[in-house]
Amino acid sequence: MRLFAISPFSQASRQEILRFLATLPPSLVVLPGRSDNTPTPRQIQRVIHRGSLVFAEGAPRSNGCPAFIITRQKLKKMPSQVFARSPKAADMDALAAILPQRTIRVGKRSVTFLICGELIAFNPNGSTKHRRDLHYDIIVNPAHTTMGHWNHLGEKLARLSKRSIAVYVTNNDHDRHITSDVRIYKDGELMKRHRGVNIAWSKCVI
Repeated sequence: MRLFAISPFSQASRQEILRFLATLPPSLVVLPGRSDNTPTPRQIQRVIHRGSLVFAEGAPRSNGCPAFIITRQKLKKMPSQVFARSPKAADMDALAAILPQRTIRVGKRSVTFLICGELIAFNPNGSTKHRRDLHYDIIVNPAHTTMGHWNHLGEKLARLSKRSIAVYVTNNDHDRHITSDVRIYKDGELMKRHRGVNIAWSKCVI
């Protein structure tokens, strides 16, 4: 199956995003964390092809934005973001406990989602904070806003993708002025970034 990570620019409308989603073949599609122009899970569900799975967040609630895996048949809710800053040991334990609920099967592979700042659970060399065990095959990090320190973040994602795949995607609130809005690393190598009028994306085969 193919994997698409999609970064809408802030000026992209919901309708533009939905039209783009409708053009994609059956695949695993990753949208960033929720932004003002993120389509609702129900809107996404109506336009995607059968056989597709889409990660997206819904509208904010008291405990944060709910995360969903969306198919034409159902909406599967996942646990919301656990932490946003450098985690304590208890935060790492909480993340480890909910990761099985944030992991889906895609063919013979498993895909685990770390939301936004949860990627800080990993050090730049790929080890984990507080020496906790986080089990994953393909790791996906949908973020809400662009991150800096790509000298560290790029190294981290490349290491996490050794013999696998690591995905990072965020909303692009700088529009065309950055290229770090979407990154897929496969076996340590950076995949090509594509750009349309108001949407950037990267893709690979799982």
